[in-house]
Amino acid sequence: TADLMIDMIGHAYDEFDPLIDAMEAEIDNLEELVDREETEAVCGRLSSLERRAAIFHRHLAPQSAIFKLIAANQSSIFNDDDRDHLNELDSRLRGILETLRDMRERALIIDQRIQRIEEFRQTKANLVFAVAATLFLPATFLTGLFGVNVGGIPWLNEPMGFVFLSTICLVLILVSYATIRRSRWL
Repeated sequence: TADLMIDMIGHAYDEFDPLIDAMEAEIDNLEELVDREETEAVCGRLSSLERRAAIFHRHLAPQSAIFKLIAANQSSIFNDDDRDHLNELDSRLRGILETLRDMRERALIIDQRIQRIEEFRQTKANLVFAVAATLFLPATFLTGLFGVNVGGIPWLNEPMGFVFLSTICLVLILVSYATIRRSRWL
């Protein structure tokens, strides 16, 4: 009966080996995608991998306690060879559990890297909007001021009034652009 139990446990662990190997290959692939900043392809696959690793760990971890109980028990069911085989299976189980913990840690690191990449992208997009607003704010103010329909507006009756106003707006935009470049915002 002890041999049957040991064979069944060994066979069960044999079934886990290809699954664990596939999960390790998948997390390697996800790390490569994050290195290339292809974060959209990673998120769903990462959560699925984390879920599978957590489920495997949850089901396999209690088995270690069973091995310890069997090793401590001096029952006549298990002889010394059986105990040696059980110790080998326990070592194998600890290796599987360590691999699962490692995968979960790597998944957490990947998740943190994705967050940093997305924060950087968001910051970059906000900077572009801020620079665009800064470039056109003085010209928008000036055109709004000249668009008020009250008497005394400069160049109202001048044929070149529009050209003067356009030139002033263009100069303001160029001065804003030069200031932004000098401040190294672009």
